Amino acid sequence: PSGPSLEVMVYSEPAPSITGDELVCQYDNGIYTVAYSEYSDYIWTVDGGDIIEGEGTNEITVYWTADQGSTTYVNVTETKTEGCETMAETFEVTIDNCVGINEKIVGNISIYPNPAKNYLNIDISSLKSETIVFKLTNMQGKVVLLENKRVENNSLKSNIQLEEYPEGLYLFTVESKGKIIKSEKIVHIN
Repeated sequence: PSGPSLEVMVYSEPAPSITGDELVCQYDNGIYTVAYSEYSDYIWTVDGGDIIEGEGTNEITVYWTADQGSTTYVNVTETKTEGCETMAETFEVTIDNCVGINEKIVGNISIYPNPAKNYLNIDISSLKSETIVFKLTNMQGKVVLLENKRVENNSLKSNIQLEEYPEGLYLFTVESKGKIIKSEKIVHIN
Protein backbone atom coordinates (compact mmCIF):
# COMPACT_ATOMS: atom_id res chain seq x y z
CA PRO A 1 0.00 0.00 0.00
CA SER A 2 1.10 3.54 -0.63
CA GLY A 3 0.36 6.63 1.41
CA PRO A 4 0.80 10.35 0.90
CA SER A 5 4.24 11.43 -0.25
CA LEU A 6 6.61 12.77 2.34
CA GLU A 7 9.03 15.64 1.63
CA VAL A 8 12.39 15.33 3.35
CA MET A 9 15.00 18.11 3.47
CA VAL A 10 18.63 17.24 4.17
CA TYR A 11 21.05 20.00 5.16
CA SER A 12 24.79 19.71 4.87
CA GLU A 13 26.91 20.71 7.83
CA PRO A 14 28.06 24.34 7.46
CA ALA A 15 31.68 24.78 6.37
CA PRO A 16 32.36 28.53 6.24
CA SER A 17 35.67 29.65 4.75
CA ILE A 18 36.43 33.38 4.92
CA THR A 19 37.89 35.26 1.96
CA GLY A 20 38.80 38.94 1.90
CA ASP A 21 41.47 41.60 2.31
CA GLU A 22 44.49 40.22 4.21
CA LEU A 23 46.50 43.46 4.11
CA VAL A 24 44.69 46.73 4.88
CA CYS A 25 45.52 50.27 5.93
CA GLN A 26 44.60 51.69 9.31
CA TYR A 27 41.36 53.73 8.99
CA ASP A 28 40.42 51.90 5.78
CA ASN A 29 37.66 49.39 4.95
CA GLY A 30 38.05 45.69 4.24
CA ILE A 31 35.41 43.29 2.84
CA TYR A 32 35.07 39.70 4.12
CA THR A 33 32.84 36.98 2.70
CA VAL A 34 31.79 33.36 3.16
CA ALA A 35 29.71 31.30 0.73
CA TYR A 36 26.00 32.13 0.95
CA SER A 37 23.50 29.53 2.18
CA GLU A 38 19.78 30.26 2.12
CA TYR A 39 19.22 28.43 5.41
CA SER A 40 22.09 29.92 7.45
CA ASP A 41 22.62 32.74 9.93
CA TYR A 42 26.04 34.38 10.30
CA ILE A 43 27.58 35.84 13.46
CA TRP A 44 30.82 37.75 12.84
CA THR A 45 33.52 38.75 15.32
CA VAL A 46 36.28 41.23 14.54
CA ASP A 47 39.36 42.27 16.53
CA GLY A 48 40.82 45.71 15.83
CA GLY A 49 37.94 47.18 13.82
CA ASP A 50 34.20 47.81 13.58
CA ILE A 51 31.66 46.09 11.36
CA ILE A 52 29.99 48.94 9.48
CA GLU A 53 27.90 46.96 6.98
CA GLY A 54 26.49 43.46 6.58
CA GLU A 55 26.22 42.20 10.18
CA GLY A 56 24.16 38.97 10.11
CA THR A 57 24.81 38.36 6.39
CA ASN A 58 27.47 36.35 4.58
CA GLU A 59 29.47 39.52 3.67
CA ILE A 60 30.66 42.29 5.96
CA THR A 61 32.59 45.53 5.61
CA VAL A 62 35.05 46.29 8.43
CA TYR A 63 36.48 49.72 9.27
CA TRP A 64 39.97 48.97 10.62
CA THR A 65 41.22 51.02 13.60
CA ALA A 66 43.98 48.73 14.97
CA ASP A 67 47.53 50.08 15.21
CA GLN A 68 49.70 50.01 12.10
CA GLY A 69 51.88 46.92 11.93
CA SER A 70 49.53 44.82 14.09
CA THR A 71 47.83 41.54 13.18
CA THR A 72 44.10 41.26 13.86
CA TYR A 73 41.41 38.77 12.89
CA VAL A 74 37.96 38.19 11.44
CA ASN A 75 35.86 35.17 12.36
CA VAL A 76 32.36 33.92 11.62
CA THR A 77 30.05 31.28 13.04
CA GLU A 78 27.53 29.87 10.54
CA THR A 79 24.36 28.35 12.02
CA LYS A 80 21.91 26.31 9.94
CA THR A 81 18.15 26.56 10.53
CA GLU A 82 18.05 23.23 12.38
CA GLY A 83 20.74 24.38 14.83
CA CYS A 84 23.90 22.84 13.39
CA GLU A 85 26.73 25.36 13.73
CA THR A 86 30.36 25.66 12.64
CA MET A 87 32.99 28.34 13.32
CA ALA A 88 35.27 29.25 10.43
CA GLU A 89 39.03 29.04 10.71
CA THR A 90 40.31 32.40 11.99
CA PHE A 91 41.16 34.80 9.14
CA GLU A 92 44.19 36.95 9.98
CA VAL A 93 44.42 40.56 8.80
CA THR A 94 47.58 42.68 8.90
CA ILE A 95 47.29 46.45 9.35
CA ASP A 96 49.90 47.84 6.96
CA ASN A 97 52.06 50.93 7.52
CA CYS A 98 50.21 52.77 4.76
CA VAL A 99 50.95 56.32 3.78
CA GLY A 100 47.95 57.51 1.89
CA ILE A 101 45.35 60.10 1.16
CA ASN A 102 43.97 60.10 4.72
CA GLU A 103 47.09 61.77 6.05
CA LYS A 104 46.76 64.58 3.53
CA ILE A 105 43.11 65.47 4.20
CA VAL A 106 42.43 64.81 7.89
CA GLY A 107 41.63 67.91 9.90
CA ASN A 108 40.18 68.46 13.35
CA ILE A 109 36.75 66.82 13.56
CA SER A 110 34.49 67.13 16.62
CA ILE A 111 31.23 65.17 16.88
CA TYR A 112 29.00 66.01 19.89
CA PRO A 113 26.98 65.58 22.08
CA ASN A 114 27.30 61.85 22.74
CA PRO A 115 24.87 60.51 23.88
CA ALA A 116 22.75 62.62 21.53
CA LYS A 117 19.05 63.37 21.89
CA ASN A 118 17.63 65.60 19.13
CA TYR A 119 20.67 66.47 17.04
CA LEU A 120 24.34 65.74 16.45
CA ASN A 121 26.80 68.61 15.88
CA ILE A 122 29.79 68.24 13.60
CA ASP A 123 32.59 70.85 13.65
CA ILE A 124 35.41 70.45 11.15
CA SER A 125 38.48 72.64 10.74
CA SER A 126 41.78 72.45 8.84
CA LEU A 127 40.35 69.94 6.35
CA LYS A 128 42.02 69.84 2.94
CA SER A 129 39.02 68.63 0.96
CA GLU A 130 36.23 70.26 -1.04
CA THR A 131 33.43 67.81 -0.25
CA ILE A 132 32.72 65.26 2.45
CA VAL A 133 30.03 62.65 3.10
CA PHE A 134 28.22 62.08 6.41
CA LYS A 135 26.95 58.53 6.90
CA LEU A 136 24.83 57.23 9.80
CA THR A 137 24.56 53.43 10.03
CA ASN A 138 22.43 51.46 12.48
CA MET A 139 23.77 48.35 14.22
CA GLN A 140 22.06 46.09 11.68
CA GLY A 141 24.41 47.57 9.06
CA LYS A 142 21.71 49.65 7.32
CA VAL A 143 22.71 53.15 6.21
CA VAL A 144 19.91 55.41 7.52
CA LEU A 145 21.45 58.76 6.52
CA LEU A 146 23.78 59.75 3.70
CA GLU A 147 24.53 63.46 3.14
CA ASN A 148 27.06 65.23 0.92
CA LYS A 149 28.48 68.46 2.35
CA ARG A 150 30.61 71.18 0.77
CA VAL A 151 33.63 72.41 2.74
CA GLU A 152 34.30 76.16 2.58
CA ASN A 153 37.72 77.60 3.56
CA ASN A 154 38.83 74.22 4.98
CA SER A 155 36.08 74.22 7.64
CA LEU A 156 32.46 73.17 8.14
CA LYS A 157 29.87 73.40 10.91
CA SER A 158 26.81 71.23 10.51
CA ASN A 159 24.23 69.25 12.46
CA ILE A 160 22.20 66.12 11.89
CA GLN A 161 18.60 65.93 13.16
CA LEU A 162 18.04 62.64 15.01
CA GLU A 163 14.36 62.86 16.08
CA GLU A 164 13.16 60.59 13.23
CA TYR A 165 15.48 57.72 14.17
CA PRO A 166 14.78 55.17 16.91
CA GLU A 167 17.00 55.33 19.96
CA GLY A 168 19.98 53.02 19.98
CA LEU A 169 23.60 52.70 18.93
CA TYR A 170 24.74 54.06 15.54
CA LEU A 171 28.03 54.40 13.67
CA PHE A 172 28.64 57.92 12.33
CA THR A 173 31.34 58.30 9.68
CA VAL A 174 32.83 61.26 7.85
CA GLU A 175 34.25 60.36 4.43
CA SER A 176 36.34 62.26 1.91
CA LYS A 177 37.46 61.07 -1.53
CA GLY A 178 36.12 57.58 -0.81
CA LYS A 179 38.05 57.20 2.48
CA ILE A 180 36.71 57.26 6.04
CA ILE A 181 38.49 60.06 7.88
CA LYS A 182 36.51 59.90 11.14
CA SER A 183 34.30 57.20 12.65
CA GLU A 184 32.50 57.32 15.98
CA LYS A 185 29.86 55.23 17.72
CA ILE A 186 26.91 57.43 18.69
CA VAL A 187 24.31 56.65 21.36
CA HIS A 188 20.91 58.14 20.42
CA ILE A 189 18.46 58.62 23.31
CA ASN A 190 14.89 59.90 23.32
